[in-house]
Amino acid sequence: MPLELDTASLRKAFKEVPKLLSTSIKFGYEQIGDDFAEAMSKRFEGSLTGPWKRQAASNQLANRTGNLRRSQRQTVTGSNLDSLKLRATIGNALTAPYAAIQEEGGTVRPKKAGGFLTIPMPDNLTPAGRTKVTRPRSDPSIFVLRTNGRAFLVRKSASGEGLEFLFMLKKQVKIPARLGFGETWTSPKFKENIQRRLQERVDKALRVAGLL
Repeated sequence: MPLELDTASLRKAFKEVPKLLSTSIKFGYEQIGDDFAEAMSKRFEGSLTGPWKRQAASNQLANRTGNLRRSQRQTVTGSNLDSLKLRATIGNALTAPYAAIQEEGGTVRPKKAGGFLTIPMPDNLTPAGRTKVTRPRSDPSIFVLRTNGRAFLVRKSASGEGLEFLFMLKKQVKIPARLGFGETWTSPKFKENIQRRLQERVDKALRVAGLL
């Protein structure tokens, strides 16, 4: 990403106070990492809508378990201007392995051939959108109901009247690209933020050294 900094002040700081500049820039990288985490958090302000409580058509994600949102990491490494690096990541193999498909989009299929994906239904969601029953096989009262060409996992309601529709069974689900990790980083707005932060740190180094 090409940046437009004040080259005169940058050269001056690099020549006169390289160590101070390095320390200042490192702090700037940390600020940029925090800014990016805040910008990404806004991608999780989507909501579940309609009678089926599905993700609304938008570029935002509904924050159900919070695992993906909490998996964001920003780390700054290096001790001088040549080695300083800012690394931002999201997702991990344990709690948020689905980060890549949310970022790039794609089709999710069952791990086992001939199996089904279990899609939580409104009866199985808390007001916050979290799944109540997570392991349907552990509940012997749950059974498969097929109707109108669709298949569901259901059980009798607590009152004994009617059924609770817990999961819809699907052979595959298409996920749109909507996480926006790369898009947020390369956006003109965030580029301006990076430039502002780095210029502030260059100027700060010069001021501390009495050169500005």
